[in-house]
Amino acid sequence: MISTTFQEKIEHEFIHGSAISPDLFRATVEVVSDTEVLPGGDVCYPIHEALNWQVTRFGQQARTTQQAAILRNEDGSCWQLKSEKPRSHKGKAIKYDTPVGNGSRAFLPTINRETSRAIANHYGCEVPPPGESFWSWLEQHPEIPIIWTEGGKKALCLLSQGYVAIALYGVHGGYRVKDELGNPINPVLIADVARFAQPGRNHILAFDQDTKPSTVAKVNRALWRFGGLLEQSGGNVAITSWKPEQGKGVDDLIVQSGVDAWHTAHSEAMPLAHWQIWQRLSNQLTYKASI
Repeated sequence: MISTTFQEKIEHEFIHGSAISPDLFRATVEVVSDTEVLPGGDVCYPIHEALNWQVTRFGQQARTTQQAAILRNEDGSCWQLKSEKPRSHKGKAIKYDTPVGNGSRAFLPTINRETSRAIANHYGCEVPPPGESFWSWLEQHPEIPIIWTEGGKKALCLLSQGYVAIALYGVHGGYRVKDELGNPINPVLIADVARFAQPGRNHILAFDQDTKPSTVAKVNRALWRFGGLLEQSGGNVAITSWKPEQGKGVDDLIVQSGVDAWHTAHSEAMPLAHWQIWQRLSNQLTYKASI
């Protein structure tokens, strides 16, 4: 049985805390219990099944009172799961779980009819026919820009504003540097990104605005690499930024500073080549003086 308290908490977090439209939330997020009894009396374990966990009644994975919100892809698979009682690793709570063996995947949720219509109107395209996959439709429209971000709530927030947005697990999640056997390879886009990397498509990178210097440096290196791979595919890449005090993530920016703050950041996105020059100049200015 689903706790109305947890359901209400998730709805408030997504709809009010991240400016996600209620219809898109309902089309994409499912709240489940650890153990559910089907009409015929059979028992299923939605959380374990979503995460490809082994069903057991012992150990940390067995939580008879556990509930979770599943962010589902258009094909019904779990992209990410937010637990009512998060696991911890090295003393730090794990906010989101991903399916075992999932690898790096992009979040491609079900897009409800109203959101599809708003996106089509935003970009002056015909509305995807009823029943057609939104993401297959997007493949056929390279004139539509894609905003890449991290975290499902941020993508859903932008989709709710009429933008096409795709979330990754993190800024490094759009490409891989190892093969299936774990051997180093030259960086390549993951399949979920490559399918939308048609020549001429515009890509906007809208990742978190961190303040910790070491984190900023790592993120910038990943942006440089990810953006470069998208350009190698024939796309055009720009990077958005805003002041961290306006909100760390793009959903925080919209909730805290208003959607106009996002429109401004989007319109002022810096082409990758200009951003790279700016990065070089910034790094030069931070070198320590040498006598």
